[in-house]
Parts: sequence; C-alpha cells; structure tokens
Amino acid sequence: MIDPKKLSAAIRAIQDIIIQARLMAYQQESFEKLAVLLDHAEYLPGLMLEEDDRTQNFADYLAQIGRQFPKCQYAVERFHE
Repeated sequence: MIDPKKLSAAIRAIQDIIIQARLMAYQQESFEKLAVLLDHAEYLPGLMLEEDDRTQNFADYLAQIGRQFPKCQYAVERFHE
C-alpha cells in the first residue's frame, strides 16, 4: 500500500511515466528502451496493492526511474511535492 496522503501523487507519477512512454513512442525511440520504461511503470501499481506500507519502496523505485530516464524526473519531483 501507499500512504493515503501520497496516493494521488503516486497515481499522478504513474500517469506521468505513461505519458513519457507515449512521447517516446511518437519520437520513435527504440522498442527496447520503451519496453524498459513500461516495465517500470507496470511494477509501480503492484507496490500500491501490497498489504504492507510500500511508500518508501515506491519513492525509491520512482527515483531509480528518474535516474535511468531523465525525462521522467518531473514525475519524481511531483511525487515529493
């Protein structure tokens, strides 16, 4: 689960990553790179469904995505607002 106070921010972060993936597809980025980003996006909702609090895991994983895909850094920043 995610701390209820961060739930909206978590959903918004996932949305931001999906938007970035769509932009990458329009820009004809490699399928491999796009697949990696989508794999990351797919993992995040699973953390939200866990019974235990996974807020820090979500934040850490999101930060990792931001490092690997700098154009997704805004999703990290918005999560922490």
